[in-house]
Amino acid sequence: MQPTKIFFSCFFTFLLLLSRLVVAQTPAPTTEPDWWLTLFKVKYGNWQVNFQPQYTPQIKALDGKKITIKGFLIPLQEQKKHSYFLLSAYPFDQCFYCGKAGPETVIEVTVKKPIKTTDKMIRIVGTLQLNYQNPEHLFYIIDDGELVE
Repeated sequence: MQPTKIFFSCFFTFLLLLSRLVVAQTPAPTTEPDWWLTLFKVKYGNWQVNFQPQYTPQIKALDGKKITIKGFLIPLQEQKKHSYFLLSAYPFDQCFYCGKAGPETVIEVTVKKPIKTTDKMIRIVGTLQLNYQNPEHLFYIIDDGELVE
């Protein structure tokens, strides 16, 4: 065999082994549900005048359940870290308070350990509570949240 053929044969074998090593170290994709798709299905009228959200059976089934959900941290105060904030399905410039989405797109969150301000998507785990009648709070609340890193 010619030296060039031996070189290319060894080189391609090396690439094949390297690609298998990279694939073996790639973490498996998460299969957690996108809870926003369920939470978006709440029905409501003029929620500021008549606070009566109509939760679907699928949403009601989540009441009191621990969920992990991705979203964007929307600060309620100007601080570097937050224990109380909104988690939005959309980035800050498209969020509920900018008038580009509805109240079904945000969750009122309190976390045990403060979270640094970020414009990146974060994951929160906590127990979801449905708010049936208190207009001082949002439709969805997580009181015991934790950042999933």
